Amino acid sequence: MNRLDSLLATGFVEEAEDAAREVCQLRQFSPSVVASVAARVQSGGHIPFSMSLGHRLLRILADAGEASLLAIPNVARKLAYPLAYSRLVGASAARSTVDPYLVLAIMKQESWFRPEVTSAANARGLTQFIRPTAESVARELNWPNWNWDDMTRPYVSVPFGAHHLAQLIEMFRGNVLFAIASYNAGPGPILRWANGDYRRDDDLFVAAITYKETREYVTSVATYAECYREIYGVS
Repeated sequence: MNRLDSLLATGFVEEAEDAAREVCQLRQFSPSVVASVAARVQSGGHIPFSMSLGHRLLRILADAGEASLLAIPNVARKLAYPLAYSRLVGASAARSTVDPYLVLAIMKQESWFRPEVTSAANARGLTQFIRPTAESVARELNWPNWNWDDMTRPYVSVPFGAHHLAQLIEMFRGNVLFAIASYNAGPGPILRWANGDYRRDDDLFVAAITYKETREYVTSVATYAECYREIYGVS
């Protein structure tokens, strides 16, 4: 653990991740050890890896059938569902009047909380914007001196994502599930999948989504948002 702490303190991220894996393997992925390692990694600011360890811990506990320590399940959930960029998310969500847990769920699904990530489609940042959408939102927000490289900066990508999400919710008359689907697939096919009904039953809507990626995306984001609410309470 001392080596892990030293690597985290000095900013050697890849080496710290290797050390964390080594500790977990040596202790045969004991739930208490994985929880301790993940907490250290999270406190060191390495949210993506600590979140992965949190999900690993949830799987370990599920496979065991019950937790060996009563405190671990809640610890595991908080590691797997961190309040990443909490102040920025809270302020951006409040400004756009959107659920902060939904913003976190989108970020978790889109980028695994990695601000520098770029997709194969050249979508960038925590909220994974393609350039035309980012340019449109920059104009709407009258963002000063915006440029495309700004999308890898959390203080830009998070408010952009919250604003865009709020727009989609408004576009679809408050239907959050439609907005989630549109965030992934664009607004074009949404009403076709909904059979023109803005109040379409959630399960029927998801079943009608013809894009496999979008169907899985909607399910994941909705599940993530609900998990955040269960863990942390009403936003």
